[in-house]
Amino acid sequence: MKRLVVSMLLSIICQWAGASGFEITGNCELAYRSMMQLNFATAENFLSKEKVVNPDNAAVHYIEHYKDFLKAFITEEDHDYFQLKNNLEKRIGFIEKVAITSPWVNMAKGEMLMQLAILKLKRKEYLSAGY
Repeated sequence: MKRLVVSMLLSIICQWAGASGFEITGNCELAYRSMMQLNFATAENFLSKEKVVNPDNAAVHYIEHYKDFLKAFITEEDHDYFQLKNNLEKRIGFIEKVAITSPWVNMAKGEMLMQLAILKLKRKEYLSAGY
């Protein structure tokens, strides 16, 4: 009986502690779907709502980066590329700080760096793409 109570309490504490890390909520899912349909304005609205409701959710920064990547890849505009490049360190820093115990941290960081490398290759920045 004692083990059951301790395991239940530990389970509740772990869920509570991880609530502010990397969580795909309803707003995040709707933003991701809108982004994949290339409806960036709607995606931004859902991300803004999520930032108000859950400001420590690292998934918001991951989805924002993905949105910026798609926009920069499709439009090939310098402004979009530099916006993504300038926000990369800030977003990775936020994800590392907030979601340090989440198993998704390394996946998100790796994907964000890979997306930047893809844009660099597209812009013929071969040396910095692999470095």
